[in-house]
Amino acid sequence: MNNPVLILYLEDDPRDAELVRDKLRQTPMACELRVARDRAEYEAALAQTRFDLILSDYKLPNYDGMAALALARAKQPEIPFVLISGTLGEESAVDCMLRGATDYVLKQRLERLVPAVLRALTEAEERRKRREAEEMVRASEVQYRRLFETAQDGILILDTGTGMVMDVNPFLIELLGFSREQFLGKKVWELGFLKDIVANQATFSELLEKEYVRYEDKPLETSDGRRIEVEFVSNVYQVDHKKVIQCNIRDITERKKAQAKLRRMSAELEQSNRDLQRRNQEIQTFYHTLSHELKTPLTSAREFAALVMDGLAGPLTKTQLEYLGIVKESCDQLRFHINDLLDVARLETGKMNLEFQTAPLAALVERVVEMLAPAAAGKGVRLSCDSPPDLPAVPIDQQRIQQVLTNLTTNAIKFTPAGGQIRVSLSESPASPECLQVTVRDTGRGIPRNQLGLIFNRLYQVNGEDSPAESPRGLGLGLNICQELVQLHGGRIGVESELGQGSTFTFTLPKRHAPVNPPGNGLQLAP
Repeated sequence: MNNPVLILYLEDDPRDAELVRDKLRQTPMACELRVARDRAEYEAALAQTRFDLILSDYKLPNYDGMAALALARAKQPEIPFVLISGTLGEESAVDCMLRGATDYVLKQRLERLVPAVLRALTEAEERRKRREAEEMVRASEVQYRRLFETAQDGILILDTGTGMVMDVNPFLIELLGFSREQFLGKKVWELGFLKDIVANQATFSELLEKEYVRYEDKPLETSDGRRIEVEFVSNVYQVDHKKVIQCNIRDITERKKAQAKLRRMSAELEQSNRDLQRRNQEIQTFYHTLSHELKTPLTSAREFAALVMDGLAGPLTKTQLEYLGIVKESCDQLRFHINDLLDVARLETGKMNLEFQTAPLAALVERVVEMLAPAAAGKGVRLSCDSPPDLPAVPIDQQRIQQVLTNLTTNAIKFTPAGGQIRVSLSESPASPECLQVTVRDTGRGIPRNQLGLIFNRLYQVNGEDSPAESPRGLGLGLNICQELVQLHGGRIGVESELGQGSTFTFTLPKRHAPVNPPGNGLQLAP
């Protein structure tokens, strides 16, 4: 709801005040009339309240309308002031208007009051809006000038009719090294440093016709003869009913250098990528050759040792049989290490392709435990499993998950002394219901706390004074391969251990197929 129009009326006669109040009720807007009966009340009202309109009688005891007008102009100069009088002559009326009165109304013609009030309020509102617009223009001009003076681009203002430079900002002066006087009053095609952009008056005319010109890569010459690369943008726009041209000139020398550097780096990276691809192919070829050239004779040596041990080449002494057993076991260890090396090569070159099939994980756990039970029993270690049959089948590469289970369980057997226990458990993951969890828990010698964060690193092996002397040293690849294979399945692997109390290795596998490329080791792994 709009506030009522607040009107102050200086009048000592209550009857005249009531007549004016009645007339104001005829206006289309709500009016609130406050009556001041003498000078003291009038001055107090002006000091305390801002009014929309002031009405005043011309003749009052010990005071008059001219004095009231002077005070109103001093206290609230923008407020319209209308005199109401019964004896105001034409000469006095003109004098009042010259001194700032908005209008006057004779008491015997109060029918003019409402039109006079409406006109005075309308003119006051128009003056207010015009003043606000002028203030906005001034503020805009000040703001533009500040931007013009502080801009980090060069700016030229040109007259569209003559092509002369009307203004230039400090940045362009500093950028090019010319004085302000060397710019002002010159036609744009006369500025030598712009010869490659605005070559002649014909080009300038084309700019006027299009009202927008942009050059993304143009050279400018500075006062000391240096050439710099700039971006040149020109616009035609209206200022005070007159068209002018603003030219923005941005130094892109460093940008061009950076772009050239990026192009060089990109070319170098492309060459490096080609070199890496070539090296990758060489590595794949090498490991393929390694696989064939090492595994083939190794397999032959193992098989012939087995044949001789079976007595097919004649009877053997106990010592010969023992020596051939060592040969066969050594062949098995060497084959195991070669397979680890080949797996690492496949992971590193992104050639580890998994074949996912939905299979019951419990059956796989039981098979691994059954397969390794003789080895555990031979060392005097009790190996058992806990694999509930009601758990759902999961998408896995059975060969690779069997490899993970075998590696973890074999390590547990290796580092668990006689009389110890190993338990392989399968359950839903307490932390991730969307996964199954496999746990290999042993009562072995444990892992030092300061090495827990390193054991999954490639080639790392746990060091300790109590390491079993009879256990063969591996290559330090097994746990790293386990980690990579579990991550390729979309799972996670971790370990908890306390020295002298045993270790617990845990890995998870998603119930739904969600393989990912693991972030570790900077490898690019194939899904």
